[in-house]
Amino acid sequence: MTAGETLLKISDYPFAYSFITILLVSLGYGFVNNHYLFLTAAGFFGTSLVIIDPVGKFVIRGLKKNLRKTFPSNLSKQQEQLLQYHLSAIDIKSIRTEVDRIVSFLYFISLMLFFILAIGLSQSFVDILVITNQTDQIICDSNCIRILGIIFPTILASFLIHEARKMKKELIERTTMAGFYRFNLDLKSPTKASKDSFGRAIEQGDWGLAKWWQTQIAKETTSQEGFQEQRTKLRTEQIIKQLEVYGTLSTLLSVAGNWQNVHGISNMKNNTHILGTPDEENRFGDIFEKSKYLISEKVTEMYSEYHKTKSYEQGKFPGTNTSRSYVIVNLTNMEKQVNDEYKQLLKQYNKITGSEFDQEYFDSNLFG
Repeated sequence: MTAGETLLKISDYPFAYSFITILLVSLGYGFVNNHYLFLTAAGFFGTSLVIIDPVGKFVIRGLKKNLRKTFPSNLSKQQEQLLQYHLSAIDIKSIRTEVDRIVSFLYFISLMLFFILAIGLSQSFVDILVITNQTDQIICDSNCIRILGIIFPTILASFLIHEARKMKKELIERTTMAGFYRFNLDLKSPTKASKDSFGRAIEQGDWGLAKWWQTQIAKETTSQEGFQEQRTKLRTEQIIKQLEVYGTLSTLLSVAGNWQNVHGISNMKNNTHILGTPDEENRFGDIFEKSKYLISEKVTEMYSEYHKTKSYEQGKFPGTNTSRSYVIVNLTNMEKQVNDEYKQLLKQYNKITGSEFDQEYFDSNLFG
């Protein structure tokens, strides 16, 4: 199969006529006396190649096999999707043109090998190729024809086989490139201008320019992915710091809310929380002083209200003989707000990392 908008291919028919000529002459048929046979057989053979296209199908089957080999046996969902883009790229006109070039090479190589076979096995074919001058004096006899007809076509066929292998490698690379282009059409990271330029280069068969645009798009994608990864990393670190601060606050507020029940404090005056030691009060203040940037504005405002509404009491705790000062205050709303925000932070952490925050480890190391 060769590039073209119609069924008429520019390599199928020359190959068919050359092949039929070598075949029939090798079998002892003269062209002059059997030209109708030659033309009919060559016409049928060439038309069959155009319609069935066995060599083109063979090349495409091999291309698909080689594309699958570029992926591991156990494909991830993204790799499976990328492979399908690569396979679908075979239908692009510029890739079909590359396939047609390889088919033409294979036709010519096959013709060279068939010519060598005919030279070696058919005396009638050799005899018709004997070279004479104007006086019918033999210049190159049958032995000379055999030597030349084997050596030079063998050299030419070897060169063509080497080129065909290079073309096969290039075809795989270019099909992968076209698949890469189709895959990136669905991505947001490469710019539209880059994708459009990449697509035009592929459509026009300008593979050097297409390779350059592939490199540029890969850089854009990598840069965007790196940016996203760095942003996710920073956000995760931020959430971890907030979880530590909110976890500390939640624990302190829970302890302060239980002081009344544990120690039987009676003079609460409609308050709900007790900071029973200077250490607890200092720790509570340090959190807002040192980690204010990690705490929501709403909770910070509640802390400002805490300073306005707190009161100090002096007395002995049941079971002790020591009189000391302690803070009583109503922090019910703050405790609820802190716990709600803490739960939201946990959800964000789980969504970003795909794993749960190690709350048990954090709690066990909360107070050092």
